[in-house]
Amino acid sequence: MRRIEILFMMLCAVIAVRAQINEGLHWYNGQITFTARNIENKNVLMEAMDEGEEHEFVLRYVKEMNPNHQVYRTANGTHDYVNLYGVGNTMRHKKAEGLDVLCFYDDKNRLAAVISGEKEWDAEKLNKSRWLSQYIGEYTTEEENEVEQCLVWTWESLSFNGIIYPYDIITFNGRVTGYIAIKPVEGSTNELEGTWEVVPTLKGFHLYAVNTETGNMPWEWQRTGVKYELVESDPNVGRFFYASTTLLNDHQFSSFDKSTLRIMRNAILARHGYRFQSKDLQEYFANEPWYKPAASNDGIRLSFIEQLNVELIKQMEDGITAEETVEHRKKYHFEYQLVKDDDGLYGSIVVKGREAGDNNRVFECKHELADPQSDDSGSDTDWINDTEDINFDGIPDLQIFLMCYTRGQVARKFAAYVWTSRGQFEEVEQWTDLCNPEIHPENQTITENYRSDINERTYNTYKWNGDKLELINTRKGKFFGE
Repeated sequence: MRRIEILFMMLCAVIAVRAQINEGLHWYNGQITFTARNIENKNVLMEAMDEGEEHEFVLRYVKEMNPNHQVYRTANGTHDYVNLYGVGNTMRHKKAEGLDVLCFYDDKNRLAAVISGEKEWDAEKLNKSRWLSQYIGEYTTEEENEVEQCLVWTWESLSFNGIIYPYDIITFNGRVTGYIAIKPVEGSTNELEGTWEVVPTLKGFHLYAVNTETGNMPWEWQRTGVKYELVESDPNVGRFFYASTTLLNDHQFSSFDKSTLRIMRNAILARHGYRFQSKDLQEYFANEPWYKPAASNDGIRLSFIEQLNVELIKQMEDGITAEETVEHRKKYHFEYQLVKDDDGLYGSIVVKGREAGDNNRVFECKHELADPQSDDSGSDTDWINDTEDINFDGIPDLQIFLMCYTRGQVARKFAAYVWTSRGQFEEVEQWTDLCNPEIHPENQTITENYRSDINERTYNTYKWNGDKLELINTRKGKFFGE
């Protein structure tokens, strides 16, 4: 009798697993939605259509691993193993706190990806919703010597300077591109009308106006130079509140560098009053009004969605430092061209970049030379340094020589671009203001020096704070001439 009961319970478990995965939900992986279908041997076929192509993989039921499944793909009628979409070797179906997910793990039992059960079948609609969740809120502009302005981003509009602008999220094949088109408002100055690139930062985001006539695709558009820096302004919300409420299975959430992802991951813990051991995390969250340290970490319990997000963010952090990321960045080749002004002197420099073996230009920037000079460098290595790690993330960046003053002092000026997890270069606008910048990898600081008096030099030391340089020390020194 006991044996019959056990067999009955096992049968119910098998039926439950098959029914749960099929429950009429659409399974969303952060880009596309899959439909589950039962096939032979209690396996489940996951099917999707993306960019006109069919995608499928098989969750092979393993009795000994119940409720685990192994991940396979269909090929010539077989279920040959493949790490499809990098989702991992095995799958565990989990349901908790109203969330229904399929969790994929690699061969070291690390969470590699999460597919969530959704009532909504439209992947583009889900993509927009996930992407927007990281921006909805109240912000203020953060620009030097400018009057602070307020921006409120809602699901339907942007409110700026008292004007409400409707907008559209620009997608390509259902994927969010990171650009928005802001519509004109009758009777207003339409300060925000046009197309903008949205770039997330540690404090909020940047808006870059782009010229859509420079290419047919969003990644071909060029920035016009108009920019707004927005920072989260609600003291009770904080920058990464959404990481405690939204499942981060969307690839749009990987648009951060390693240090920012670390802050995001620990912000989830900080919401519960977690007491940090690392000094930098103590200092960072001590400045957040919503952070209330608990008496002890023993009683802290994360929600199910927070547990998943902590593991997923850690996986993103580890992925950013992968060797293949560095190798991809090293494939870039750079060349420069000096452009003469009306006086026949070289007044600007244009730098172009492309991947090795590729004739198509994938990067271009232009800088005016404040002190036009002739080209006596002899080679591009005197103008371009693409081996220096400027922001100390393990990936080489780009530094461009602009000018050298020698009237009474030596003062060299450079432009700089850092390689981001978005797979592109972002300009460090502060860098052109630095005089004689020196990079110190040993203590991860940047120093500059300039002649501040006839007999004195000023030495400033900076550290990276998110995507900006922060002044941490200033000292004076005797000037003896160069």
